[in-house]
Amino acid sequence: MAVTFNTAQFVIGTLQPVDANGATATYLKGSILFTSSDPAVFTVLPDPSNELAATLTATGVGTATLIYQGTNLAGQVLSGTADVTVVPVPQGDAVQFLITFSEPQTTSTTTTTSTTV
Repeated sequence: MAVTFNTAQFVIGTLQPVDANGATATYLKGSILFTSSDPAVFTVLPDPSNELAATLTATGVGTATLIYQGTNLAGQVLSGTADVTVVPVPQGDAVQFLITFSEPQTTSTTTTTSTTV
């Protein structure tokens, strides 16, 4: 598995433990670890509300490896990797909008008078 994103982006990776038949399986809670092989390319922040998920945030251009592991109920450590490529932001591609405001100005009031003849 591989993912590519630019230096103005982040991605969320989510593990799904499966058994030999590809069905959802159980694992030892608290055993999941995520690591970046090169924090100069991307950093990893585990999701505190879902230990099977982590946010990968770009820190520079390059290719590195996401290493992940967990333990099944039999005590066997299972691990895997994913290639992560971070590319520069394309030139001219907006990454955000900035807003500026003018100096405060006084609202002008116009008074209309009418005369009856």
